Formats: sequence, structure tokens, C-alpha cells
Amino acid sequence: MSGASAIASFQIVDSGDIVIPPQFKEVASSWVQNQTSDRLFGENIFYLVKSGTIKIDDYHDQNMTAIPSWFKNDALWWSNGSISDNDFGHVVQYLLESKIMIV
Repeated sequence: MSGASAIASFQIVDSGDIVIPPQFKEVASSWVQNQTSDRLFGENIFYLVKSGTIKIDDYHDQNMTAIPSWFKNDALWWSNGSISDNDFGHVVQYLLESKIMIV
């Protein structure tokens, strides 16, 4: 060892992008193929909100699930990588805030 040392500094910057854990893609894919119920898929979406992955102020469990059938296209595109986590997350955020989707 030469006794040399180095110092590095960095700053973490929150880009504001939504990053969804990959295991949720499996649930979305299963839901698209009608192998998972709307309720279970909705519980996963609610978890993303509750955990802060998708940010919605003061969102509470609605004790019901209402997901438009056309949203399966978005879930399919996201689960197969055609759209990003960020794009999918913002769609979910909009649908929940607008009360088009209820979970």
C-alpha cells in the first residue's frame, strides 16, 4: 500500500421520475391475461401509492376497485417494456386523481 487516499463527493438529485419495482410488471402481465383479478391488481396499485412510489396527496383505500378495461392496454405496454415506469406511473396517478380508476 502506498498510503494514498482520495476523497470523492457527490450529490443525489431526485429527478422526479417514477421507478416501479420490477415484480409489479409480473402482476400487470398476469392481470392483462385475466389470470389476476382487478382487486389484486388494484391492491398492488394501492401499495405503490401507499409506499410513495406513485405520489398522490391524501389518497386512502377506497374499499372497492374500479379499473377501466381499456387500461389493460397501458398495463400491457408497460409490462412488455414499450412504455417506461415513469409514463405508466403518471397515467396511474392521473387516473386515480381524476377518479377514473379507484383502488
